[in-house]
Amino acid sequence: MDLRPPADPAGSDHRFDRFRTRLLIDDMTFGRNALGPGSPVPGFDLPTLDGNRFTSGALGPRPVLMVFGSRTCPVTESAVPALKRLHVRYGERVRFVLVNTREAHPGQTIGRPTTDADKHRHARQLRHHHGVPFEVAVDDIDGTPHRAFTPKPNPAHLIDPGGIIRFRAHWVNDEAALRAALDRTTSGETVHGRSRAMVGPLLRAVGRLPAVVAAAGSGTGHDVWRAAPPLAVLGAVSRLLARLPADRRGPAPPWQRSCRPAPPSRACSSCRADTAAHAPVRRHRGVRGGHDGGGDRGSDAGGSRPPRGRTGPGRRPNAGRGRWRRPGRGSRRR
Repeated sequence: MDLRPPADPAGSDHRFDRFRTRLLIDDMTFGRNALGPGSPVPGFDLPTLDGNRFTSGALGPRPVLMVFGSRTCPVTESAVPALKRLHVRYGERVRFVLVNTREAHPGQTIGRPTTDADKHRHARQLRHHHGVPFEVAVDDIDGTPHRAFTPKPNPAHLIDPGGIIRFRAHWVNDEAALRAALDRTTSGETVHGRSRAMVGPLLRAVGRLPAVVAAAGSGTGHDVWRAAPPLAVLGAVSRLLARLPADRRGPAPPWQRSCRPAPPSRACSSCRADTAAHAPVRRHRGVRGGHDGGGDRGSDAGGSRPPRGRTGPGRRPNAGRGRWRRPGRGSRRR
């Protein structure tokens, strides 16, 4: 007598060998009944690569940032550097867990896992490839927890120690939204919200697509061209921008691109203060007479070059041009 549990049809549907247009459409929206802020987490008990367990009944005393991702997901490829930066800042106050789930773009080299051993091997590849410094948990073959959270390739859920979801992000590379939520929760505030950014973070990851396709192996590129031609075209164009950072090769607006560390401060040659204090001047130049431009040299409003002529009574700047003229003479020059 066969005592094995019957196969889960939903689990079989969750697994796929080829990326299709339907999957992309499903990935772009959360259903109305999807878990979100205020929802209790579903029950799960997953092994981690370090030999421990990640369970819904023992989340620990800290908030948990639970992230789903895979080695063949270009958004995960874009998101892990952001997660590392967030972990450096909040890792002592927030538990970070990356759950390795189904491969977003399986191919000949990195294909669909068929056994638990395959799943663990893929999780180890993911951790090694990115050098993930926090916990990596392994989903089961049928993706039971992933489906319970509504399967998306790379979402994030911020969960309080009581098991209630407080914040949800559609894509983990939406770093600004995650940072704001983590700032609030680590400050003791009650967080209740979600990031609605969907298209921008996806386009930000376009520059990662060619490398992911190459790593996944033959067949993956063909599937992307057939299922998502616009993304395939953008990925091909991004190859021409190889000198730019990968997250800046896509068409996402600059304010939706990955955050970069602030540039080092530069001191004013006159007062030694940080030049950031000289707003709204964009390119601060050293002045001998102080910040008000009362000395021999100063910066114009745009910071592009010093004003022409000398300062003195009866002389005033022609705003917007950086030129100087006598009052009452119109535009006539001497």
